[in-house]
Amino acid sequence: LRTDTVFAVVANDGHGGVTEKYMGVYVNIAPEILTTALPDAIEGIDYNPTLLDSNRMVKVFDANLGETHRFELVYDNYPLNDILRDPCYPEAGNLPGFSKLTPRWLKINAESGMLYGTPGLNDAPKTEKVTVIVWDENGLPAVKTFDLKVLPANHPPYLSGIPEVECIDRGSEWETTITLRDLDLKRLNSSEVITLTLIQPNDPSKLIITPSQVRGPLASDTVLI
Repeated sequence: LRTDTVFAVVANDGHGGVTEKYMGVYVNIAPEILTTALPDAIEGIDYNPTLLDSNRMVKVFDANLGETHRFELVYDNYPLNDILRDPCYPEAGNLPGFSKLTPRWLKINAESGMLYGTPGLNDAPKTEKVTVIVWDENGLPAVKTFDLKVLPANHPPYLSGIPEVECIDRGSEWETTITLRDLDLKRLNSSEVITLTLIQPNDPSKLIITPSQVRGPLASDTVLI
């Protein structure tokens, strides 16, 4: 495929006078996004911690060898609602696959197309739509939307505030408060259930823990027991 060529304009006066001028023509071809799928993301873990994982990079082919490209993600506040196939010729129509649903936690390197970012607690579990636009240096775009699955992480519960030693009179009532913390309790639509169990009390009938179960979702990830 030739992306440059030459044509000649010849002027002939009909009396043997001939002149010619050669004109160079550059044929710009739109880039093509080669990436077909994105690896899963995991809540709380950077999608590309070393910024070197090429599997988490948008790859592009361009018949115009040597051209540079600019990458961007389409968030909900993107200024355009459609992307023209050729900004110089609106009659060519719009490119398919455009949406404004890319999650804000995901970022892209504008020069390399490397994806990175860390999904938060309520970014999972979800299947997100990620729309990438690639522009060549002459303004021709390519657009593609990918599915990106974001998997939740299971956070362990933590107990704090338990007294190491506390002296009380025999037969008297005693109570104390401990703090339970589990990030999963605060996840939207959480099904987290935490069961608290007393291990080997001397007299199980006289020692009670209330509540013995905590269920999400809650407004806070911390509960007093």
